[in-house]
Amino acid sequence: MHNRFSQRWLETLCELIPEAHSAVFMVPDEAQNQAHLLASWPQDLQQHQDFFAVVKYALKKNGEVCLPKAHKADGAALDYFARPVYLDSRLAGVLALKIRHLPAAKHPAVFRALKLAIRWLRLAGAELMQAWHLPPSYQQVAAFHLDPEAADEEYRPAVWVVSLAHRLCQNSQPEQKRQLIDNCIEAIPEFSRLPQNIDEIIVDEIDTHTDAVLDLLWPCGAQGLGSGQGVRLDA
Repeated sequence: MHNRFSQRWLETLCELIPEAHSAVFMVPDEAQNQAHLLASWPQDLQQHQDFFAVVKYALKKNGEVCLPKAHKADGAALDYFARPVYLDSRLAGVLALKIRHLPAAKHPAVFRALKLAIRWLRLAGAELMQAWHLPPSYQQVAAFHLDPEAADEEYRPAVWVVSLAHRLCQNSQPEQKRQLIDNCIEAIPEFSRLPQNIDEIIVDEIDTHTDAVLDLLWPCGAQGLGSGQGVRLDA
C-alpha cells in the first residue's frame, strides 16, 4: 500500500470523527522488531512515537484495543484506540487513533468507525473490483499482490509488478530496494530487462496517479468532509 494512498485514507477517516486528536497507520516489521510509519494525521505529526505502545498492544491482542486516559494534551485527557488491519488475511498494518477522552459507553462507536474505515479499504481492493466485474487481471493483482506466488500463473507477472511497487514504496534503503528487484527478477526472469531506475519510475507513476485512483474508488470522497458529516460517537 503506497503511503500517499494511506495518507488520504487516514485523513478522510479523521475528518469524519470530530473528536479525533491525531492518528497513525503503522506497518510492523517483525524482522527488526519495530514499526514503520506509513501515514499520520495531521500529516506533519511530530510525536508519532506516542502510538508505539498501543500499536504493540493491538498486535499482541490481535484485535481492537483501547488505552483510556493514556495521554494528556493541553490539560485534557486523551484515549488511544487501535485495530490491526488485515487485507486478504494478511497483516497490512495497525490503525491507531488518539481521541478526546470518552466514557466507556461511547467506545463501541469509535471501534465502529475504525471498522468501517478498514472495511472500505478492503472494498477498494479485490471485493470492489469483483463487484464492478473488472478484468481478472485486476482482481488477481488486488487479491495476491502481497503473495504473488499464490496468483494464477497467467497473471503472475502482472501481480509481481504491483507487488514490487508495493514493497519499493515501503523500503527507502537502496540496498533493500535492490534486493526486492532481484527477488522479482528471480521469480520472473523476463524482468531482467527492467531499467536500472525502475524503483524511481514506479514511485513517480504512483505519485502521478494515486489521486485519480482514489477519487475513482471513493466518488466525491473529498467533498463535504468539512460540513459536519462526521461519525457520531454518541450513537
